[in-house]
Amino acid sequence: MATVPDMILPAHLAACGMEGGFAAMALDAVGAPLWRCELDARAHDIVADPVRRRCVVIGRKPGRFALISDLAMGTPQRLLAPLPGHTFDGHAVFSADGTRLFTTQSADRTQEGCIVVYEIATGAIMVDFPSHGIEPHELIWAAPDVLAIGNGGIVDRHAADAIESSLVLLSAEDGSVLRRWVLDDEWETLSIRHLALLPRGRIAFAMQDQDAATDRRPLVGIADPAGDLSFLDIPAVLHRKLDGYIGSVAVDRTGTIIAASAPRGGAALFWASSDHRYLGAVELPDVCGLAATAEPLTLRLSSGHGRQCDVTLDIIQGIVATRDIAAATMQWDNHLAWIGN
Repeated sequence: MATVPDMILPAHLAACGMEGGFAAMALDAVGAPLWRCELDARAHDIVADPVRRRCVVIGRKPGRFALISDLAMGTPQRLLAPLPGHTFDGHAVFSADGTRLFTTQSADRTQEGCIVVYEIATGAIMVDFPSHGIEPHELIWAAPDVLAIGNGGIVDRHAADAIESSLVLLSAEDGSVLRRWVLDDEWETLSIRHLALLPRGRIAFAMQDQDAATDRRPLVGIADPAGDLSFLDIPAVLHRKLDGYIGSVAVDRTGTIIAASAPRGGAALFWASSDHRYLGAVELPDVCGLAATAEPLTLRLSSGHGRQCDVTLDIIQGIVATRDIAAATMQWDNHLAWIGN
């Protein structure tokens, strides 16, 4: 495993596939690798605690591992196992003080969701409570001590059954439900999966449509603290190319730009967070990784073909610059995480 001096922290983290296996990688500000940690199985996301210089690599669903590692060096520190009879669902968040890790997990047979909380120092499970939904995927901090969870609602990916998807706000202290959004019956084939926090407590959510034969349906939405749900416009010509699938959603560091990636459609789409105006799209085959950068109004993209590029936008003009920053022989996986240090 390649290492770097202890004082250097990555700018981004990403899982990837490479010849012979899988890895977690740390990248500097220009997308160059800092360290690589080889993995026995495919990972989905990596979350960081830069204050305490830790990160956690989360296994892809049905994940059997979560690996706590040193953020500066990539050195593995502790391996976490899921709750018995459950699997990790690909995402996690640190508590504000860095002592706990909150993970989404599903029961093997029923896909009933749990939020399972680990003590970082020992790796022990401290508590678990229901996600109040089926197949929870991404969770984020909606406010201090308030978790937002996207319950995907899929029991069997090969079945045509209606999906029980929801977006839920839970108390991180006791798991009690603070608010729950459920899609109308007309959107019953949509699965809420990925989340990003917007200004004024709003939450952007990204979906996938489990029925490719359905009419053009919304794929990105906004949940308002007042309880309203709204959907973001996607031009019809572009929508047809997306194949009903959004892979990731993110916001630039200022909260001004919403971005969503569509790997099947080979495009990343952008909107203004203030009024939800569509700002344009860039084409990048198999793009899925999506994250903020240190530059305002700029998002970084990564693709399964090893490319990375930065897209800079203007709130009036839309996309004003697209810059390839790095290319590699590995295949970047679903998510790209910005450290924000």
